[in-house]
Amino acid sequence: MQSISLAFVSIAWAAVGSLGAQQPVQELLVPIHAQPDDPTGSRYGVWAGGPDYKVRFDGGLEYFPALGSAYDRNLPIRWRTSSARIGAHELATGRAKEVRVSDSRYEYRFGGVVEAYDVRPDGIEQTFRIGAKSSRFEGDLVVRGSISSELVASPREPQHAPIAFRDAGGRELVRYGAATAIDADGRAFPMTSAFDGDQIELRLGADDVARATFPLLVDPLIGNDSAREAGTTAVASVPNSGQDAMVHVYTRISSATDHDVFAVMSDLDFNLTALIWADLGSHSSQGVAIGGLDAIGRVVIAAERRDNNTTDLFLYSHDTTQAMFGGGVSRTLIASSGEHYRNPDVGGARTGEEACIVYDYEAPSVGQEIRGRRFHALTSIASSFSTAIAIDDPTVNDRLPAVTPYGPEWVVSWIVDDSSSSDIVARKVFANGSLSSTAQVIQPSTNNVYEGVQIAGENGRYVATYSQSPLGLGATAVRARRFDWSGSIPDLIALTTLSLSGSGYQNGEIAFDRDTASHWIATFQRDIGLFGRVIEAARIGDVGAVIEVRDIHGAPNDQPFSPAIASSRRPLANAFPIVYATSATPDNSVLGELFEYPPECFVHAPFGSSCGSLSEFASPTIAGSREFSLALDLGTGFVGLAACFLSPLQTSLPLDAIGMNGCSLLVEPALGVTVPATISANEARVTFSLGGAAPFLGFFNSQWVYSDGSTALGLATNPGLNHESR
Repeated sequence: MQSISLAFVSIAWAAVGSLGAQQPVQELLVPIHAQPDDPTGSRYGVWAGGPDYKVRFDGGLEYFPALGSAYDRNLPIRWRTSSARIGAHELATGRAKEVRVSDSRYEYRFGGVVEAYDVRPDGIEQTFRIGAKSSRFEGDLVVRGSISSELVASPREPQHAPIAFRDAGGRELVRYGAATAIDADGRAFPMTSAFDGDQIELRLGADDVARATFPLLVDPLIGNDSAREAGTTAVASVPNSGQDAMVHVYTRISSATDHDVFAVMSDLDFNLTALIWADLGSHSSQGVAIGGLDAIGRVVIAAERRDNNTTDLFLYSHDTTQAMFGGGVSRTLIASSGEHYRNPDVGGARTGEEACIVYDYEAPSVGQEIRGRRFHALTSIASSFSTAIAIDDPTVNDRLPAVTPYGPEWVVSWIVDDSSSSDIVARKVFANGSLSSTAQVIQPSTNNVYEGVQIAGENGRYVATYSQSPLGLGATAVRARRFDWSGSIPDLIALTTLSLSGSGYQNGEIAFDRDTASHWIATFQRDIGLFGRVIEAARIGDVGAVIEVRDIHGAPNDQPFSPAIASSRRPLANAFPIVYATSATPDNSVLGELFEYPPECFVHAPFGSSCGSLSEFASPTIAGSREFSLALDLGTGFVGLAACFLSPLQTSLPLDAIGMNGCSLLVEPALGVTVPATISANEARVTFSLGGAAPFLGFFNSQWVYSDGSTALGLATNPGLNHESR
């Protein structure tokens, strides 16, 4: 068969700083693995996966091509070996012993045959190793396997060629490759393949059997060209031995009713280091989420397991210093008949070992509620909250909870629908599992329907974003609600429109910059033209104003979607990692891009010369900052005063005439202000806001004046600093 291009388990990431560019990465395959069975659910079994398929080993092979959402169910093909013989002598005797030889090889050993499967990027390599041949064995070598599948292949006579299995519409989905026998001397003997509608028969003629040196290896390949399609994405970034590690979680759509989950670890430049977890069972994981626990360097993943009339919730914690697949701890919230744990979200923590898990809950006995658990990342204990976050009310519909990415005081936000419109509400969750007394409305109904609420913030400062669609005529939009919440009720600061158009907006995840405590990066997707879409990111400042909206990826014929962003800023830098899926690239990849503050914010350029030379410091001039600081190192024993001149213009005025010989004023006083400094610990500091809107963007200049006995007036001035607020 033809080579299959790598698509999902080996993710193609966008090159940093170059929209839409991709970097090739190493091939990653899902290793052969098992997981604990659900006590009341289905058996997980033994699974493995490649870029566009997954397989289950259950006494033979069940091969699932990744079909995408256009197919309402999986269409696997199953092989069971029924016979392997030379002439009249049966070789496959006795009960097969199943052996996992390695991460990529699984064997069935019985009689004189070893039936093996090797997991490869281009498909499953099936082999049959025939041991030493007795002189009594004469005749053709024949291997037969029973086939069961909804896919069909035309019966045919023996020939050395692949067998194509097709869906009801005639599209080829799985190809059973032409078989070759290879003897101990490396000689290759083409074999014929025949199909009668129920069994595949591989045959090597008696003359070739007689000439071959045993052991003999029969070697077909099972593969497919499938519709590789990503689903949802999530990303977390946590400190790891002094450097951040990112873990990206995403789903691959095998069919509309079967979404599989993958978790990969990378550095902050999107260089993949390991596949750390996957969930390939026959259930469907349409909702996934992830959070980071910074103090212990772990991530916590939550994934649905939808299966017929139940939805379990699988929780998994992984140590990011370990690249081992499946080396973490897990817990499954088991659903009984009619019970569902859906739409999970994960709140991590800067300190501590517990994450906050929130989800939609439904059961016949209680109706629909929003609930949560504290999940201990080391012991896998999942403790219930003191009460439901939102208790069932038949008059409204509480749905789609989101939780702040970091605690230990988390804020959970969700949508409340009544018969005509929506509210967005929020409630606090504390480290001990207790909740604030009642839910608070942070965005009341305005004759609109809200979707996709996301929330981020810490220490009482928050932004919630959401999609808004009008009841009747009007424009859809993505909006941001800025609010503070340190007392009993939230203080609503501002409501801002991030982007507005006729249709096609869907909200994505939002990140909070803990370093500035002033900025949020909100992601969303916007339709363009008839068939295009773009991922955008909006920077929101301290007072809720939009500083900038930036295109991250997209084009008129591209289809990126499901943006996620990590809420932990890159250490000692200015970048927030964004991941998203796209269905328009040849391999339908999950991509990555860094959102970076403009580099001009970190440059403070000296200008002019003057009589002073004390060391000074300036924080980044990131527009929207709550506090921008200028500081001057006064040295020990300082007595006197200090102030800072600020002006949009520069000048050069000698100050000799007022007794400051050799000093100059370098900022234009007519348009400037003088800010007295606060002096403590031998440091002078001035702090002011850079606001949240355009008047605070652009260039400004600063210059220090301070007490210094070196001039007749007793004052000195430093050289100037030029700043650019962006």
